[in-house]
Amino acid sequence: MVVVFDNSNDVRNMPAVAFRSHARWVSPSAFGCIFLLLLAFGFGRPLQVYGAEAKAELVYLKANTHFNQAQYAQAIEKYSLFLSKFPGHTKRVNVQYGLGLSLFQQKKYQEAVRVLAVVAPDEKCPDVPRVNYFLGQSLLLIGKYAEAEKSLSNGLIALSKVPAEPREKILFNELERSLKVSRLEALVHQKKWAEVVKQSDDLKGNAFEHALQVSFYGALARFELKQFDEAVRLLMALKPGIKGTPYQQQTHFLLAESYRELNKLAEALAEYEGAFKTPGPFVGQALYRLGVINYQQGNSEKAVRFLSELCQGHAEKVDSQRRETAEIHLGVLYVQLKNLNAARDLLSKIWVSKAHSFKPEAGYHLAGITSKDKHSLLAAAKIFGEVSDRYPKHELAADARLQQGTILSTSGKYAEAQKSFEKFAVAYPDYKEIDNVTYQLGLCLMEQQQWQLALGHFKEVPLKSAWRDEAVYQSAWCGKRKGEKPAATKHYKELLSNHPESPLVAYATIELAELEFEAGELEEAGKRLGKLIESGLDAKLKGRAQYRLGWCYFEKKDFRNAARMYELASNEVAKELRITTLWQAGESRLRAGEYELASGNFKTVAQSAKPTEKSLIQLQEQAWLRLGNSQALAKKWNDSSKTYASFIDNYPKHPQGRLAYIGMGVALREQKLHSEAIAAFDDMLKDEKRDELGAKAQYLLAECYLDQKKYDQAVAEYTKVAPYPFKEWQSKALYEMAVAFERKGDRNHANEQFDKLITKYPETGAAKLAAKRRK
Repeated sequence: MVVVFDNSNDVRNMPAVAFRSHARWVSPSAFGCIFLLLLAFGFGRPLQVYGAEAKAELVYLKANTHFNQAQYAQAIEKYSLFLSKFPGHTKRVNVQYGLGLSLFQQKKYQEAVRVLAVVAPDEKCPDVPRVNYFLGQSLLLIGKYAEAEKSLSNGLIALSKVPAEPREKILFNELERSLKVSRLEALVHQKKWAEVVKQSDDLKGNAFEHALQVSFYGALARFELKQFDEAVRLLMALKPGIKGTPYQQQTHFLLAESYRELNKLAEALAEYEGAFKTPGPFVGQALYRLGVINYQQGNSEKAVRFLSELCQGHAEKVDSQRRETAEIHLGVLYVQLKNLNAARDLLSKIWVSKAHSFKPEAGYHLAGITSKDKHSLLAAAKIFGEVSDRYPKHELAADARLQQGTILSTSGKYAEAQKSFEKFAVAYPDYKEIDNVTYQLGLCLMEQQQWQLALGHFKEVPLKSAWRDEAVYQSAWCGKRKGEKPAATKHYKELLSNHPESPLVAYATIELAELEFEAGELEEAGKRLGKLIESGLDAKLKGRAQYRLGWCYFEKKDFRNAARMYELASNEVAKELRITTLWQAGESRLRAGEYELASGNFKTVAQSAKPTEKSLIQLQEQAWLRLGNSQALAKKWNDSSKTYASFIDNYPKHPQGRLAYIGMGVALREQKLHSEAIAAFDDMLKDEKRDELGAKAQYLLAECYLDQKKYDQAVAEYTKVAPYPFKEWQSKALYEMAVAFERKGDRNHANEQFDKLITKYPETGAAKLAAKRRK
């Protein structure tokens, strides 16, 4: 018989311990021939009586015969007939004894108890020790362990002194041993572990065929009494003889549990594997322990192997709590091993189940893996919210709410995130992350342009909070967005003063310098930025600081230092800022008179990949014109003319194309390519715009003819400058027209033009030159 015994001493709900009764059935020859025993009480003597007595003797003998021939059903029938027919007979107790034994052999233990319980206390009981033994066995088999213990103890007490005759002595010893072993079993069932230890030790060396059972009970009792070292010693002693016995798997398992309690996990794992590989009721329990211990030790792959085998093939062999624990561990392991599909399947199954001890954990981790897909962030936020709504007291509820709010915030759902954080603040005011939530609430309100409310939350973040520096930093941004730059400046200075180790110091320094720059505080901004650059920044921040310092130098007209900062920054600033940075570097070099260096910067801008932002597109187009101009100033006339020509080809309808034509014409003229220059000026003048640019082009066109000594054509073109209402160019045209006449040898017309110039534009430089030149 296998009895399942629940061990309640293990606070971790150690699994049931199974053990085997030593007396599944008793043969008629047990403890001496029962038939002979019955004869001793007159069951087999010859009939010497008549009438009713003779009938009773006849039934009596038939019942005994059936019993001795193991025909227990017929024996029961005859014994019962005797009792009903002859209720007052002197052999009634003997008949009841025979009936009780027959019922026992038929496994009718409840009925055997009813009969033997009457026989045992009867003063005429034919054999008190044996009657109590069979009564105790019957009580054991129907689960009445305390009564069994009492009956078996009574049997031991009733044993007379050891007989001298060898055969009777053997039977006596066998009966005494059986009573003690059965009583030991009753004690085990009642978890009387101290008494079990004492009884098993008393039987040690005298248990014979029950030695393994007795020793196992002794080891089990030590385990239950938390005497784990002693339990290990006894169980290890059992190992050589347990193979193929009902105690093999149980010994491995109890050894493993003892080693685990002693924190000898390597030994425990080996024994759990032994229990797992041995058939028996502890396969599921062993798999559970193997999975959990490997999980705790970080042996994820082994843990998955054991837990998945438990969940898929042996889940019914463990209690629901352990099965559910195994499932959630397995789900988390799948996440750790990045087997997200398996994790999602298992965690989803737990999450939607009607009842599971780890639904909150499953929902939390399911939301976590769902959030890894950027397209499923809102679905993840929804699950996080449900975890917190359904299980507000769970240890993960607060963090789930925080995760929900954070995802909604990063997804741009600021109003929804605000509600989530407000729920957190109400439900978990003492939670360790409350300062973070206060800060996040401020951010959500800030993004909704509720500046004052946002500032209120940022102010509530405690001074010693890890989020305080970020709260102060965002307060500065609130000030800037409200247009309150002095307030923003104050917050930046608070951050720099109170949080010198914050990772936001560099950003705050640069942004504060920008505010100072806008306020005209160039010296202060420059010093701040210079000190920051020398402090050792990461490349991107350093580039940003250099860019802003470049502006400070530029505004102070320190163009060489400005150019140096811009050029340093150009390699580190963000891609969208690089064009502006290089443009400014070129402009600084140009203004410093470093034309070739300016050309290099403008050329890089012009030849960069086309940007997408409109202002940058315009800046890149302008870079071609500035490049041509820089090349001209460096007297790189061939390069200049080609640059302007490229601009005209690339941007034929550009509103500043006329500048390119003039620049190209000037460069061609300087190369004495007068025909090409004249063509360029002609193309520019086709629109007939009467602006200063047109006046300049018309004047330069005439100059080309003068250079070619085509004086009449030159005079004709100079004459065309007059309609342009610009004194500078009109005066220059009159002067050069006089020069043309002079070179032609027409002194009268030359003097006439000089006089006209002096009279009409007396304050111009051309008039002063004319006065000196007139003859």
